[in-house]
Order: sequence, then C-alpha cells, then structure tokens
Amino acid sequence: MRTNLTLAHYSYGITLMTRIKFASVFAALCLTMIAGSTGRLEAQIPPPSIGVFGAYQLVTYNASFTGVPNVPCCAPSFDGGSGGGALAGVVYKYPFSKEIALQLRAGYSSMSGLMTTRENIGNRVENGQVVDVFSDHTFDPTLALVVFQPTLSYSPFSFPLSIDLGLEGGFTFKGDYDQRETLVGSGEFTTGSNVRNASAGEIEGLNRGQFAIVPGLSYDIPIGQKFVLSPEVSYRFALTDVMKDADWQAHALRLGMALRFNLGAKSSEGAPQGLFAAVDAVGIDAGVESDIVQIRVEEFLATELRPLLNYVFFDKGSASLPERYVRMTSPQRANFKE
Repeated sequence: MRTNLTLAHYSYGITLMTRIKFASVFAALCLTMIAGSTGRLEAQIPPPSIGVFGAYQLVTYNASFTGVPNVPCCAPSFDGGSGGGALAGVVYKYPFSKEIALQLRAGYSSMSGLMTTRENIGNRVENGQVVDVFSDHTFDPTLALVVFQPTLSYSPFSFPLSIDLGLEGGFTFKGDYDQRETLVGSGEFTTGSNVRNASAGEIEGLNRGQFAIVPGLSYDIPIGQKFVLSPEVSYRFALTDVMKDADWQAHALRLGMALRFNLGAKSSEGAPQGLFAAVDAVGIDAGVESDIVQIRVEEFLATELRPLLNYVFFDKGSASLPERYVRMTSPQRANFKE
C-alpha cells in the first residue's frame, strides 16, 4: 500500500509567562478605566441659586425685669411670655461641594408678644366675705428688625436634607410697647376704671443691635429644572437682650419655606478633564514576582509529519479501483490480520 505524507504547520503562540504579563497589564488598564468612570458618575454639584423665603415665628420671651425704665409699673417682675411674628426676605445659596453650601439671607423680622404677671394687691369684702383682690400686669411689645444671616449648610445624606447653622445679626428699627395693670374680676381702682398705670410708646433703652444663633433643618425639593422648593424649620436662640440693662431675650421657633431659582446648570464634582492612567504591572518568572521592565514575545515554529493511512484515491470520473493499487488474493484476505 502506498503511503502519502502531508505537512501540517503549527505556530505556537505566546508562552504562559508572557500571557500572565499581558493579563496583568490588561487588568490594570481596566481598573484605571473603571476608576475614571466612577469619578464621572459622582453626584453633581447643584448650581448657585437665588430666591425668597418666608416663615412664621413662634416667639418665646425669656425675661426677668419690672418694666420699661422711667414708666410707672407696680409689677413684681415680668418672667416671660410668648407671641408670634413673620419673617420674610431674600436668599442666595452657593454650594462649595455636594455636601457644603453657604446661604446668605436678608429680610424683615417681627417678634411681637405678650408678657403677663398676676399680683395680689389686697382684699375686699364681697357678699359679706373677705376675698383677695388680684390684678394682671401686661407688657405687650412690638419688635421689628432688619436681619442679615449667613448660614452654613451641611448635607451628608443621600437625600437632600441639610443641617443648617446660621449667625443672625439684626437692627431693631421699631420697638414699641403697651403696658397696663388690669383689675381681675369686678370692681375698679380709685381712678374709676379697672385699668391703671397704662402707658404706651417707644421702649426706652432699646438694644438696637441684635445677634442670635440659628440652627435648623431644610429639605430641597426640585421643581422642574430651574426651581427648588425648601421647607425649613429652625430655632432662633438670642444672644443679646432686647433692652439694655434688662434680662429679656426674644427666642423663636421658625416654620417656613424658601423658593429659589437656579442660576446655572449643575456641574460635576471633581469631573476629570482627561484620562490619566498610571499602570503598575508585575510579572511572574519561575515563581518570582518582579517589575515589568520590558515585555518579551517568544514565537516557536514546529514541524510535524503525519502519515495518511487507509486512504484510497480514485481517478477522476471513475469508480473503478485503479491498477496502481495491489489487490490481495482470496487466500491473502483470509489470512490478513491488522
């Protein structure tokens, strides 16, 4: 039987060590690209915004004084009171980062209220019985200020809730009062009325400069692309007295709302301007890790010869076994073994 030989050519690729080196470089490049993508996906910094705000003030007076100087008053002491007022103005917010922002506020603040103290002024005979007589001393102030408040806002949460801390400075341009003593129950004073020592006017010794610390919370709600609505709650803790030489502070719990207009588009925080990659790749040679100074590519060529057995080739267009093949006789076929 004739045996034909064919040549098979194989080109073996890169060695195992070289493949490990390439894999290390590829992994380092992938990690660098992922880090760059993560930087671009960071939360965006809100744009600066400007708007208006308003709030209702639940005023609380912390006091211990006997009235306005040089005004007749028999009250033992005014020890506090409460009231209400309005706060309104303009606000500008400038974010330094995703978490930190500065707010500048200016506006009008009114803090009116009422302080009352009851005094036992004696007794009288009523229906044949001796009863105590009381009078109520009232002090009704009306305060109006122009205020300026820088506020630092901190937003550490994934939702837009801010922790605010502000320092308020104000100028009291109006400080009026209405003070009187009113008899409780029936009866009247020697003046022929149930009211005496009534007085009204401007508070003498008014402390024009007012300062307060204002902590609070606010929550930004976007309205479309341009507006932000912010419900707010804060507390005004007064640092100065309303009157000079008198223990009287005006604190206030504020419940309000701010509506701001965005002045620009959002900007990405720390958005990279380009991709700068530093690849620190190592290789392993004979089980030892070393820095990659250069990458060596090795290529090997090998030749293998394989005999082609048990193939029969026919002539073109013929189904007959060609004469070139040696045929076995019947006895040969009977004794043939592979």
